[in-house]
Amino acid sequence: MFVVQQVGLIAGLAPTLSGKLQDALDASGTGAADMSGAAFTQVSSSNNHQKMAFRPNAIRGWIRYMGTIGGTTPSITFGATLFGIRKHG
Repeated sequence: MFVVQQVGLIAGLAPTLSGKLQDALDASGTGAADMSGAAFTQVSSSNNHQKMAFRPNAIRGWIRYMGTIGGTTPSITFGATLFGIRKHG
């Protein structure tokens, strides 16, 4: 499995985006925690793309992307997409 963080336009005074992955035991997110080694490099300029791979058995069942935006009046266009292959059997 892998997650792609895509950042388009960044504007504002010293804008930053810090993205990371968290996992949880259920869909409610109760007890969600940061996944070890699953933080993207902080982004402060436009048009940045990063990819992170991990083994499906490394998560507790549910995964989510958390993005923290910093700076003064920041405006950041971004998204994250999870890619994986469903295993049958």
